[in-house]
Amino acid sequence: MDLYNDYLLSSFGQVTDTGLSGLSEGAVSHDKITRMLSQHE
Repeated sequence: MDLYNDYLLSSFGQVTDTGLSGLSEGAVSHDKITRMLSQHE
């Protein structure tokens, strides 16, 4: 979740799960990010 927060704070344009996955060089898949966000309360 910290990585996602940092991504949101440092981005100037549209943010996407795919964009974050690309930024992490594929270390975190966009599917994993989507699941994490849908389960986070």
